[in-house]
Amino acid sequence: MNKQELISSTAERSGLKQTESKVLLDASLQAIFSRLIRGESVTIRNFGTFSTALRKKRRFFNPFAGALMEAPSKIVVTFKAAKHLSDRVNGRA
Repeated sequence: MNKQELISSTAERSGLKQTESKVLLDASLQAIFSRLIRGESVTIRNFGTFSTALRKKRRFFNPFAGALMEAPSKIVVTFKAAKHLSDRVNGRA
């Protein structure tokens, strides 16, 4: 599912117009982005938690270059699914 399909599905389920659904989705995503940029986590009940983590620099072998290379440290976004979501996906709820 891409963003446009999500907007259409949300509009159908909520009775909103697609343009209203798009504004709502964009505002929600911006709120999540701003919290993650500040280093805060975002928890959506029964869905999961978005957070950030520092990935340390590491060395790896690049087979195309045939040499050891170093990946710099960086901040990555992580997601941990809530138990409710995991259970539903696995057909246990």
